[in-house]
Amino acid sequence: MIGDLLLPVFGWWLFLTALGWAAFPIVSRLLSVLPDRGLAFSRPVGLLLAGYAFWIAVSAGLLPNSRAGAWIVVLALVGVSAWLARADRERLRAFLHGRRRLVIGYEVLFAVALAAWAVYRAYSPNIEPAGGEKFMEMAFINSTLTSPRFPPTDPWLSGSAISYSYFGSVQAALLVHLSALAPSVAFNLVIPGTFAMTCLGAFGLGADMVGL
Repeated sequence: MIGDLLLPVFGWWLFLTALGWAAFPIVSRLLSVLPDRGLAFSRPVGLLLAGYAFWIAVSAGLLPNSRAGAWIVVLALVGVSAWLARADRERLRAFLHGRRRLVIGYEVLFAVALAAWAVYRAYSPNIEPAGGEKFMEMAFINSTLTSPRFPPTDPWLSGSAISYSYFGSVQAALLVHLSALAPSVAFNLVIPGTFAMTCLGAFGLGADMVGL
């Protein structure tokens, strides 16, 4: 039982963290005026950049809506960040060394928030008691995962495409492709991941305000 919970949570943490550190060289340039150089916001920015690139590429037919397509997008993000990190390596090295305690604190806060909300969600993992909106969200994620191109097919209207906002489902689908988790398991990790990123962002904002 413990292993059934820990392994998916660890996988979700691993890929969100990897996206965050992959995006950090980009974020550190955009938010260089902040004391933490935007580190608290690197995970949502990494997910946003990878999700947007995946959405554009699949919509244009440049990449397949598959695990391979998701990995190509992430590797492209890593390549861009590595190029920027090479140019900024001295400043990044100085930041990571000088703010080591802050960096570790950020990582611990994110991991604890993610694990705590995942445990809370584990006590009621079923979709049925949550109401009609959860059925729709699960249907959108499944449709986004299985559609060959975007926009995904509408699960409520056969032969039509989803006609309103689905980008959140694209981001969830990207993480499902990367982590290889079952959609039903990943569905229960989307909110803990969002909660953990929100906690870290709020804490980082407060730390930046104090630092400034």
